[in-house]
Amino acid sequence: MSGGVDSSVAAWVLQEMGYEVIGITMKTWARDHKAGEKSCCGVDAVDDAARVAAQLDIPYVALDMEQVFRETVIENFQSEYFKGRTPNPCIVCNYKLKFGYLLQKAEEFGCDFVATGHYALMAESDGRLYVTRGKDEHKDQSYVLYNLTQEQLKKTLLPIGGYTKDRIREIAREQGFLRVAAKPDSVGICFVTDSYKDYLKGQAREKMAPGDMLDVKGSVVGRHEGIALYTIGQRKGLGVSFPEKTFVTNIDPDKNTVTIGQREDLLRWQMEIRDLNWMGLAPQTEPFEALVKIRYHHKPVTARCEPMGERMRVVFFSPQEAVAPGQSAVLYDGDRILAGGIINKAY
Repeated sequence: MSGGVDSSVAAWVLQEMGYEVIGITMKTWARDHKAGEKSCCGVDAVDDAARVAAQLDIPYVALDMEQVFRETVIENFQSEYFKGRTPNPCIVCNYKLKFGYLLQKAEEFGCDFVATGHYALMAESDGRLYVTRGKDEHKDQSYVLYNLTQEQLKKTLLPIGGYTKDRIREIAREQGFLRVAAKPDSVGICFVTDSYKDYLKGQAREKMAPGDMLDVKGSVVGRHEGIALYTIGQRKGLGVSFPEKTFVTNIDPDKNTVTIGQREDLLRWQMEIRDLNWMGLAPQTEPFEALVKIRYHHKPVTARCEPMGERMRVVFFSPQEAVAPGQSAVLYDGDRILAGGIINKAY
């Protein structure tokens, strides 16, 4: 229970389905930590989740996970940016904490499942469990669950995937969860209070190594402040001015350079993904077609997927903008997740 409306109603739905429910909050911030004041698993979240648990008359536990959260999620976030990649910390948190560490804790409490308030559904076909898109297409969160294993899925429940966000808020009001019903949706990165750039500067300024900023022909056109402060597709805050719109098109951590160009220079026809997780599809050796989503808000596009052992080459039917290494690529068949992995490179 994150202290938000979704997980609060998820607990109520489970009760209505006949489950015996225990509320658990991952407390990822110390009480005096600024970032934790309003985060989804911070100080206010614990208070709100405890209040809802009391209304539901269910046991409630707040687990102190500040250290494991820092070691697992935050350090990975920082490391990836300093390697010139663009990570998604929510995906790491889901796989390693909510459905990893937390699942272990749930078993210690005698629980059979871990349930969350994600807007996604689950199904089974040919002996394989998989995640599908939720009913509310505007809130669908299936993308961030692509890397759950079959063993994790066997112990997972997604009770609100068949509801719309409006209906979830309505249920919360009906059940008297008035404070959480009025909470705005969570946005951004929970442990970043301002911009991610300010956060990285504050956490590891000594790692910021300025370097050359290049145009697509390789000519030096300026200086960058450190590759961690840039991401593929970025247009603002480049520190250089041109008459036409200019974007970050490449980041080379080995040479410590950032390349900028125009929108057409962002287009990529292919990418390679690593750390594959096969979900709704058994591991394949032959090429196949799928809908591919390259970031959270990206509209899936058709592509040819060519398995290469533990990696996969993905060839788009039409070129895509800002394919960023470090982001996750998720393969769908309609609403069903087939597989996914981390974008290693694009070309």
